[in-house]
Amino acid sequence: MAKRRAGPSGPSGRDSKKRSASKVVARAVDQSRGRPGGQLVAMKFMGWVMRSPRRFALAERLTRVGRLLAVRGRIRALPWPGSAWTISRDLPAPPAKTFREWWLEERGHNSHDSHDGSDR
Repeated sequence: MAKRRAGPSGPSGRDSKKRSASKVVARAVDQSRGRPGGQLVAMKFMGWVMRSPRRFALAERLTRVGRLLAVRGRIRALPWPGSAWTISRDLPAPPAKTFREWWLEERGHNSHDSHDGSDR
């Protein structure tokens, strides 16, 4: 039986491998569609938190837990899933007080009153 060689009109072995590899990549891309990535999930969750003043205030208070992870004022490693982010970055430790707590101390409970600009 004679071997068939692909000529200019037919696919070569190399072209066939390229097509096969591109099919594998295309299949992987198709399979990953529809599954949200970590960043998308995090943004959707934070959007949900920020839509409610009560949830947002609770989230602010929960940032204090981050102070437990800080060493000399910096967070250098987070537990999963944040560990992938802190491989190449570090964060400042969260402040001891939330912004809302600071604001109440500085401006008092009547913070919604108009500001006269006297401290400018």
